[in-house]
Amino acid sequence: MMSVPRVLFQIWDIVSTTLISIYVFLYDVYANHFSSGPNNNPSYHQPHGPTASSFGMGGNSDPKNLCGRTVRLTKGSVKVESLLGEGGFAYVYLCRRGDGGETKYALKVSNMSGVEQARKERDVGMRMESSNVCGVVDFGNIPDKDTGVDVGSCYLLFPYITLSLRAHLNSYTKSAPSPLLPIPNLPPSEVTQYFSGIIAGIQHMHSRGFAHMDLKVDNVMIRDGNAVLVDMGSASRTFTKPTVSRSDAARLADQAASNTTVIIRPPELFEGGLRQGDSFDVFKVDVWGLGCMLYALNFGWSPFEVEYDRQGRGLRYVDCSQLRVLGDGWDKWRGGGEVGRRWEVMEREGWRGVCRKCLRQEQKERCPVGGILEEGAVQNLI
Repeated sequence: MMSVPRVLFQIWDIVSTTLISIYVFLYDVYANHFSSGPNNNPSYHQPHGPTASSFGMGGNSDPKNLCGRTVRLTKGSVKVESLLGEGGFAYVYLCRRGDGGETKYALKVSNMSGVEQARKERDVGMRMESSNVCGVVDFGNIPDKDTGVDVGSCYLLFPYITLSLRAHLNSYTKSAPSPLLPIPNLPPSEVTQYFSGIIAGIQHMHSRGFAHMDLKVDNVMIRDGNAVLVDMGSASRTFTKPTVSRSDAARLADQAASNTTVIIRPPELFEGGLRQGDSFDVFKVDVWGLGCMLYALNFGWSPFEVEYDRQGRGLRYVDCSQLRVLGDGWDKWRGGGEVGRRWEVMEREGWRGVCRKCLRQEQKERCPVGGILEEGAVQNLI
């Protein structure tokens, strides 16, 4: 018999999904109505912010033209100040609210190629209410469905967080003989603090019906000493399949190849990793990612993108492949040097056991997310 709390959660999930759908529908109606208004009426002109084409940018022109501009979003406008960074389909700008507020925000601007990802980030981010997950503050010009029409630029507004986990790890690295990668010396207390925050963020996402699917150092920021998950573009609705069909296996592998990073991809999401009749649990994909994350908090990198120097002086980049993921070379070091010293910390704090529990080849053998907290120093902090 289903418990009362679970029934209430399912009711709340249905209600929240309906409310968000209504909100997005009304937003699209508003956009479609005003975008068709007369050009000589200022109240009809660009009600949802400038698009790429409104700046003469087109789909592939220089988006740096946004600097100094005002962009209208659903809940108000923002004034763009400077470009923070850029990726394959998006640019991120520093901005403030147009009413002169002092609070800084990060505005993510996607072109037509990134509209599907922007829609997913909007739908996921609007549901997040955890200090360990970066939710969406506002958005603009994101159609609820594909129409085949170039909508120009899509906008997502996030809290502005200045420190990335990658930069923080780099600040703790020592020099290593070239071309070796140095190993960060992050204090155990910080490893435990950040890893616990990442687990809390994943648990929150799972409770809201989503799996992150792309847990890596580059998708974590640090705010007030707490780890914050970012980049929900690869997120998936949580689900389990007791029996996987051949088409299911092919579809999951194709989606993973397009949306996830190979260095933290679990064995079952490679081509041929799932066979007809196997079971699949999307929660266990994030468990694998947590194992990679804990290793990276200690060594700086995923266990499947590096190998140990023979003398233990540091790490070397290697090409990540399905064969590397299927191996256990990351767990075979028994020597000394800098590598050995960090493994001593891993053993002492109980983290080696945590990694082993998370990085099981078979999904069903991996511990649940809640079970990770039962190991070593992680439990002590909680």
